[in-house]
Amino acid sequence: LVQAARSFDVVYANTAKALIIGGPAARLAGRPLIFHLHDIIADGHFSVLNQQALVHCANFCAQSVIANSEATKAAFIACGGRSELCVVIPNGFRIPAERSSKTKVEALRGSLGIPTGAWTVLMAGRLAHWKGQHVLLEALKAVPAAHAAHAVLLGDALFTDEDRQYALQLHAQADAPELAGRIHFAGFQKETMAYFDMADVVVHASVHAEPFGRVIVEGMLAGKPVI
Repeated sequence: LVQAARSFDVVYANTAKALIIGGPAARLAGRPLIFHLHDIIADGHFSVLNQQALVHCANFCAQSVIANSEATKAAFIACGGRSELCVVIPNGFRIPAERSSKTKVEALRGSLGIPTGAWTVLMAGRLAHWKGQHVLLEALKAVPAAHAAHAVLLGDALFTDEDRQYALQLHAQADAPELAGRIHFAGFQKETMAYFDMADVVVHASVHAEPFGRVIVEGMLAGKPVI
């Protein structure tokens, strides 16, 4: 990496892992490093050791730190990050020229097995405990069966064994008598707009602070009420 970095003017680290590896490499190569911070550096997201490693590496190796929100910047500084390094640039969004057709939305509902006319809640995000899918499922138990609200969980367990165990827990929770047949696991999807267009409401239930919360903005772009 040090040898590769010498061929470039700037090294850009887009993740925490990339910073830990690319930061020292950029410094040894004598190249400036830009670290793009997409995470809240705090308990619930990182262990104390990892928090210290990230902040130390950023302070020592980065020429600049781009935070994706004021909350992300504040958490970085609270952990000892150098405030003069940090600038906030919020996430950008592509605003589509048109939304999904009614035909596409109905076909999607059918493929998921959602009854025609059923009131549908969308929750999008990686299946991980801190994202709070279990909070939504617990809340749906209180919705009378006569109203038959359905939920679509868009996303999958992508990274850790802990995430995969959590996904199994969610499937077991969805099999409870109060929820049976009403929870639909859509898995990971590259194209997500139709899912937002299909929903009657979008729910965001993270149990720890979000760095930005793209799903909230995507729900707003779809013109849906967001809880």
